[in-house]
Amino acid sequence: MVSTSKKLERAKSREENETQELRDETKFTLQEGRMTLPGIQTLFGFQLISVFSPVFDQKVGYDDKVLHLIAIGLTVISIALTMTPAAYDRQTEDWRCSHKFVRIASTCITLGMIPLAISIALDLYVIALLITTDKITAVSSGIGALILFTILWFLYPKFDLREKPKTTPLV
Repeated sequence: MVSTSKKLERAKSREENETQELRDETKFTLQEGRMTLPGIQTLFGFQLISVFSPVFDQKVGYDDKVLHLIAIGLTVISIALTMTPAAYDRQTEDWRCSHKFVRIASTCITLGMIPLAISIALDLYVIALLITTDKITAVSSGIGALILFTILWFLYPKFDLREKPKTTPLV
């Protein structure tokens, strides 16, 4: 028969393991946002710079300039969603780990990928049209990019049927 102190010891050990797993998950989620953000901000910078290019002004039609503006707006939305977990954590969680925070952060980062995918697809359309002057090629390029992002970023993770590892030490 197992003594009460042994049972309490095991329960405490299990609780400490769960707490450590939650800390690791929180840390990973915040790092994921921090790793993604510089790439999105770099894209944003290139989107802004292109507007001041003489080629953009002279060769890109008004409708396509509006599409580029929409792409910039979508990138801003993506940045806002990607930065939300850090701002939320700083202001509401008092540096504590919680399942609620991990859920909110994961949702924000995932939602931020939607406007990012659309933004890149729109800008690829504008660039392809500028280079090829062929609307079919440009539309195909933009739609192709959007399909690729949808498959890799949203569908593949949902339908990945491989066995999940018991533990996932990422850091």
